[in-house]
Amino acid sequence: MKHHLLSEAPIHGISPLAAVERGLRKTFRYSGRASKSEYWWAATAYFVATVPFVVRDVYAQRRKQVAEKARQENAADEELAEIFGAEEMQLDYAAVDSSTGYKPSPLTWVVGGLFTIPLVSLKVRRLHDSSISGKWLPLIDFFPASAYFYSRNSRVAGARFDKSR
Repeated sequence: MKHHLLSEAPIHGISPLAAVERGLRKTFRYSGRASKSEYWWAATAYFVATVPFVVRDVYAQRRKQVAEKARQENAADEELAEIFGAEEMQLDYAAVDSSTGYKPSPLTWVVGGLFTIPLVSLKVRRLHDSSISGKWLPLIDFFPASAYFYSRNSRVAGARFDKSR
């Protein structure tokens, strides 16, 4: 049975590609429902698409920290060498402060932002399928075990969130 990608009803057992396509096509639709498979395939795809940008940022920032730390230690070691007359001093490049935190690049912000709107509307539709109003989304996403709400089984009462024809 072929389902229309823009229908209000959830599509159970949807393929990964169809789930992503449906999620993107319904970016600005907050009515209707999304099945568990539809939500989890699309959420996984969005996660996988953003991870390389985050990894690239973390790697670049880490390299920058190591270079800065080495530059600072080199200057300090040269001063000590002059004071104590030492020819050569060992540098410990592994002692880099990693407490500065992660700072996303502008490109990562753009990519993350492009996926945020479709993911929010998908989360609302997933909550609808389990008979929970999408108005609870901000509270649910701050709940540490929010995956529970997205993993709930479909409920017949969730049909009340479908647009009336």
